[in-house]
Amino acid sequence: MYGTEKRVKNLIDAEEFNEEDKKGIEVPFFDLDSILAATDYFSEANKIGRGGFGPVYKVIFTLIIGIFVSDKFSG
Repeated sequence: MYGTEKRVKNLIDAEEFNEEDKKGIEVPFFDLDSILAATDYFSEANKIGRGGFGPVYKVIFTLIIGIFVSDKFSG
């Protein structure tokens, strides 16, 4: 279980969780352009089901990692 999931489970188990709790859950924020790209503009091909709040889509995110190589110690 990840740290945030464990923290939420502990809050719920301890009955200390409420909707007004501003620091209770850390939720990542994604802008609309990222969501549209990740779901291929909510393509039917990426629709995997339906949840309590509506359709559920498979998402594909690209992780870009920048690497900096210093030549300070070379030559």
